[in-house]
Amino acid sequence: MAHHVSMLRQQGRRHKRQTRVQKLGALWTRRECYSNTGVKGGLRVAPDRQAIATLSRLMEDPNPGLRIAIMAALKDPDPCVPEAVSLLRRGLRDSHPLVRLAAVRVLIWLGPAAAPAGPELMRLLDDEDKAVGFSAAISLAAFSCADRVIAFLLYGMLENVFRPAELYERVWLNALRAVGPARVTNFLAGQELFLRARLLVRLEQTRNGRRLGVALCEYLSDDQSLIRWLRERLDHEDLQVAQASAAILVRLAPLADDRLPGLLFGALEEEISPTYWCELLAGLGPLVTPYLPRLLRMIDHGFSHICILTVIQNCSSSEAEQVDLLLRLSLRARDPLADHAGNRLASMGNSLLPKLKPYLSHQHKRLRNQAARVIAKFDQAPLHSAVQGDTNWEEPAIP
Repeated sequence: MAHHVSMLRQQGRRHKRQTRVQKLGALWTRRECYSNTGVKGGLRVAPDRQAIATLSRLMEDPNPGLRIAIMAALKDPDPCVPEAVSLLRRGLRDSHPLVRLAAVRVLIWLGPAAAPAGPELMRLLDDEDKAVGFSAAISLAAFSCADRVIAFLLYGMLENVFRPAELYERVWLNALRAVGPARVTNFLAGQELFLRARLLVRLEQTRNGRRLGVALCEYLSDDQSLIRWLRERLDHEDLQVAQASAAILVRLAPLADDRLPGLLFGALEEEISPTYWCELLAGLGPLVTPYLPRLLRMIDHGFSHICILTVIQNCSSSEAEQVDLLLRLSLRARDPLADHAGNRLASMGNSLLPKLKPYLSHQHKRLRNQAARVIAKFDQAPLHSAVQGDTNWEEPAIP
């Protein structure tokens, strides 16, 4: 009985130590409220060397939870960064994988300041725990562009070392940005096609990674084997993979395949990131023309986004057709696109006048009135007589 009481007391002391270290870390960080540790409000307290020395002595405790809490407490060690990095290097050599992982995660936050821990981080690339090795690569990317680091960054995320991977996508993307698109593409040049293609598809499917994917495409635009691989994926059973492949092809070779507009329209109809998909469709130009009726049906069913006007302008087979579409869209009641379409017409300048004047005798009164109003913005003469008369009319349907 006495033995059990002693063990309970010992566990209670360890728990108190761990809680106190967590509260200390909360005081050292820059946030204002830490409800999980009981520290609420107040200004940040800067760490000092004496406190870090005390934590260093506590690293000898056999409780791994306490050592993990010590590592996490050093997330914002300014102005004692060298002392904190020294203690974190000790955590990198710990026998417990979770302690090593906690130390690496803190070094990721420190960025280039973690450079003194470079030798330990390089050794951790061979750690038996893949999560530790991948995290070490992310930390190394802030101050090292070695091929081995880039390889761990690429293969680690593609193999889904972390589950869910979304938790690490942002720091992974920041690490790739720190390495730079040019350095990444130089590394990819000596790798197999599968890695280049999978990386671009993964970046495309990661909403925050699309900008980096665009930068990489600028260096890979002459890669014909990559273009062939992506074209084969346009018929992939996973629609998201097919749509991502289509989006990459638009940037690499927009006239490579007639299937691109259909896949992009499918993504646009989901109304997720409409601006992004509209910009890609606008880059296809004449390839979108056969899909114009589908686009107008989407507008009739309530799709309303200003970027759709750019698609309409680029896919119109002639300027006269473009004027006709914009003029009809500008007449739609209770539609935000109407005002934007009218502004697009007004921005076309005096070259618009010859194309608008035939509408002054159009059978639909509202089209006559709208054409007269647009003409009046360029012609100082009074409005055409078409604006006079009965206002009981029926709105013309968009073809």
